[in-house]
Amino acid sequence: MRAISGVLLVLLVGCGREIVDEFQQGQVAADGARSDGGVAAPLVPGWYDVPVDAVQRLGALELHPGDGRTVKATFVFSDSAPAGDFTVAVGWRRASQLQVLGTARRAAPEFEARLAPPASVVTERRCGGFASGVLFVLVDGAVVGASAGGWLSDFDITYDECGGVFRGGSLRLERDPGLEVARCRLQSKSCVDTSPVRVTSGSVVVEDSGVVLETELGLIDSQATLSIEVNGVVARRWSDWGSALPTGQMSALSRALFHDGKNRVTLRMGQRPPWEANVVLPPGQLSPRVAPALSLNKRFGISFEGAAWVTSSRVDLFPVDAPWTRAVYPSFSSRTSPIEGLFEGFPDGRGGRVTGTRASVQLSATRTDGAFTLLQQTSFETPITP
Repeated sequence: MRAISGVLLVLLVGCGREIVDEFQQGQVAADGARSDGGVAAPLVPGWYDVPVDAVQRLGALELHPGDGRTVKATFVFSDSAPAGDFTVAVGWRRASQLQVLGTARRAAPEFEARLAPPASVVTERRCGGFASGVLFVLVDGAVVGASAGGWLSDFDITYDECGGVFRGGSLRLERDPGLEVARCRLQSKSCVDTSPVRVTSGSVVVEDSGVVLETELGLIDSQATLSIEVNGVVARRWSDWGSALPTGQMSALSRALFHDGKNRVTLRMGQRPPWEANVVLPPGQLSPRVAPALSLNKRFGISFEGAAWVTSSRVDLFPVDAPWTRAVYPSFSSRTSPIEGLFEGFPDGRGGRVTGTRASVQLSATRTDGAFTLLQQTSFETPITP
């Protein structure tokens, strides 16, 4: 399945909002100084100055597998989708104009049309004709969805009289000016995309071994170099898309790149305006403590340091010296410290329970601000008392 987009990585310039708690000691400015001239309270760990993503999401188009001669699809409209026509068209390669296949509306989301490319773009083979192109969705003449445009995970619509099978795909429907580059590249192959880099969600994971940045981008241009900077230092760069795709990967970075207070994280892609935001990391370790200790069929508690910034916390328990199974292992959650629960042992995969003498504990503390999260986690072992 394709998304015009979806990629995990890291973080743009633009009007932003600042995600900050209200401090009792005074208003904290961007540099950490109080507006009343007093001593500033430390910034709460989390995301700051995150640009507002103003792109309007209209839904998605799900293309069903086909026989190479018909397009079958279902529109999944968002609440903000207009009630008017969504025009489906194909830009056949080597053709100068888009060929309209039909329209759909919120009241009629199912779409089906026969493919009939002009003879000038059809390649004749021994068993019949073949042509390929890009599927477009337009609203009032503007492109709101495209199956290809020089992005990662592009796919073509194919017309195949030889009985070829189209495997299906999907594309987002959005009012994003950057989508127009798909039509431009199809027709002239000499286009400049000046739309800014978009990041739709992101997370920073602070682990014992370092920091992991993970973000989802609105579009990934395979014709442009993608880089991640932390405080102006290039931390990761991708330019060879054929051998090192960032899709689905997370970027592990050295803790040494980050300092106390705000850290500027920048994502650059080609000549577009970059995406920038700031993140404040937790100042110390979680330093978990288990009290009372784990004991079969008894309550336990796990507390940790620096809990004031946390909006949710979780503990997952796994056996160390008892057999592992495919069953679901114990998990406990709380808004903040301590996390308490009843330890009932580990599932043995046959409906029973086992304990062992030690448990592996994975502790996660999270702050969530809209689509952006900061997560600190650690792992340790603890004894299971009789």
